[in-house]
Amino acid sequence: MARQLAVLLLLLPTVARAEPPELITDRPDFTESAAAVPPRYVQAELGAVATLTEGQQVLEAPALLLRVGVLRDVELRVGAPSAVVTWAEGQDGADTDVGPLQLGAKLMLPGDGGAAGLLPFVDLPVRASHYDSVGVGVGLKAVWAVDLGPRLGLGGNLGAQLSWLGAEDAEVAWHALGSLSLGISLTDWLGMFAEVYSLFDEADLQVYGHSGLTFAVARWLQLDLHGAVLLDTPASGLVGAGAAILM
Repeated sequence: MARQLAVLLLLLPTVARAEPPELITDRPDFTESAAAVPPRYVQAELGAVATLTEGQQVLEAPALLLRVGVLRDVELRVGAPSAVVTWAEGQDGADTDVGPLQLGAKLMLPGDGGAAGLLPFVDLPVRASHYDSVGVGVGLKAVWAVDLGPRLGLGGNLGAQLSWLGAEDAEVAWHALGSLSLGISLTDWLGMFAEVYSLFDEADLQVYGHSGLTFAVARWLQLDLHGAVLLDTPASGLVGAGAAILM
């Protein structure tokens, strides 16, 4: 017993000096990162987004995403329901609703020369009435990233989603998405990104230009500011701010 205690005391300084892993976030860009949270760590990412379109403004918060590392290159994900407040032109007051609960996982794939993985997810309404009016959504994203240099990285997503599953008021619809994001490390604490992402289905195509800044306050804490515009309708877009914490 004495020998075991001695070994433990010798190991404690080493454990105390161990630094937390690098903080790699999925926010604030639309493109999901090609990295999973390490095992035994939890990463919380949250923020607020204000969206402006013709005739209405929408505020969504706190957009909380919990990423839990369970195995090497495997994380579980819980996107908590957000409050959604909508102001429509010509309408007195605002409408308040609640978004879905999103459950998913990120599964990184083995390989050399970059990183790639899969991100399956399901959107579940939290209000019973929404199962008839909104339904359930399921989707899958492919994520990838490559290093272009010591301070440059390129990543992208490609995915599809089925919406309104089980809804009585609408037929099942498909949506697809694609993105390409360039990340730049300006200093040890300041970064930026510039990306193009698109959302499309059989009836519509929307292409956004999106950019923002990240601030590494500590090794375990990052703050961000970002904004996007709809390229064919510059008056429509969004602005947001948020944070990511590694625990």
